[in-house]
Amino acid sequence: SVNKAGTICTPSHPVRLDQPRVIGERINPTGKKRFQKALLEKDLDYIVSVALEQKEAGADLLDVNVGFPGVDEEEILPSVVRKLQSVIDLPLQLDSSNPEALKKAMRIYNGKPAINSVNGKDEVLDALLPSIKKYGAAVVGLALDEEGIPKTWNKRVEIARKILERAQKEGISKEDVWIDPLCLTVSAQQDQARQTLQAIRFLHGELGLHTVLGVSNISFGLPQRALINRTFLVQALEEGLSLAILNPNVKEVESCSACYGYLIPALDTVGEKYEKGILFLPQLLSAAMAAQSVFEVLKTSLALKGEESVSKGTIVLATVQGDIHDIGKNIVKTVLENYGFKVIDLGKDTDPMLIVDTVKKENIKLVGLSALMTTTLPAMEKTTKLLMQLDHPPFVMVGGAVVTEEYARSIGADFYARDAKESASYARKVFENE
Repeated sequence: SVNKAGTICTPSHPVRLDQPRVIGERINPTGKKRFQKALLEKDLDYIVSVALEQKEAGADLLDVNVGFPGVDEEEILPSVVRKLQSVIDLPLQLDSSNPEALKKAMRIYNGKPAINSVNGKDEVLDALLPSIKKYGAAVVGLALDEEGIPKTWNKRVEIARKILERAQKEGISKEDVWIDPLCLTVSAQQDQARQTLQAIRFLHGELGLHTVLGVSNISFGLPQRALINRTFLVQALEEGLSLAILNPNVKEVESCSACYGYLIPALDTVGEKYEKGILFLPQLLSAAMAAQSVFEVLKTSLALKGEESVSKGTIVLATVQGDIHDIGKNIVKTVLENYGFKVIDLGKDTDPMLIVDTVKKENIKLVGLSALMTTTLPAMEKTTKLLMQLDHPPFVMVGGAVVTEEYARSIGADFYARDAKESASYARKVFENE
């Protein structure tokens, strides 16, 4: 069975595992002389600057590893966590082989972190799982044990089962158990890439577990690392990878997560240029239609695998009663669907009670109403007021050629959307603040 989404968070920012997520890997001293110097000198401002760069590049979480000879992890890891959380709101994955350092960091962490890493060794499970349960964290389990990293995918799955069983026995929920099936460099062990991908497929498809992978390891010691990383990442995502540990600042990697890492930013760029008058309606429509074609391919692929695409929320759209114009509404529908929202399109000349009944039946949180004729503005007002009288009224977003911000405010609408781009922005605001 497919796992429930699961969430980690800071006090102000939750991250749900309802789509592939990127874990920034750059807070790590391995091979980074400047970072090593910062750790030895306790230059926490430099570490914060690395964190901010990754956030700006689109990381959803940050891995935090401060293990280096001469560094007291039990002292520095909690200090780094405290410093990072005073500046940045992204959740953290605390990465250490020192159980005491992890316990001290968990104790002062605000929110719910992920702990990297547990493994199949009994002594490690015994040392960390009780504290992970105590502090309510998610756990990253490495698919290795006393015998090292297994060569075969099914042995890695066997270790994953052990970690899951022990975690659940401790009271840790399944959605908070992430398994790292381990990624080895193809320069030395080419067959291991296939074993890792097979492990992800089984862990995701058969056990319903979230998986996490240090993608950059695949290309260590090789030229064209970004290209190799990108190719492997696409394959891993295809098999169901939940979280990729990588460098989000590398442009070739940023675009790999198709819907979430490339198409959406592209649509944002088109929308911004449309607002500035650099692009016009034909270009906006062309971009939306191109993106829609890509999404249809992805939906077909998911359907063939027996999976469902993830919706960010359901929105009702309608042209109000008496108005037969629907081109603007249709553009908004296309753009909203491209941004990952499910749209219930009630069409044109829509009876207000049909809109109200649909909102009640489907438990709708956002309704978009369109009017292009001044004679139908009273119908927009009537529909809005009927929606506001419900026990659980939805947010109402209005737009159209004859609608103004002042009019929207006067009838009690929550948002005035002058174009499709603004409609998408308001939809994000409603559903991301749930």
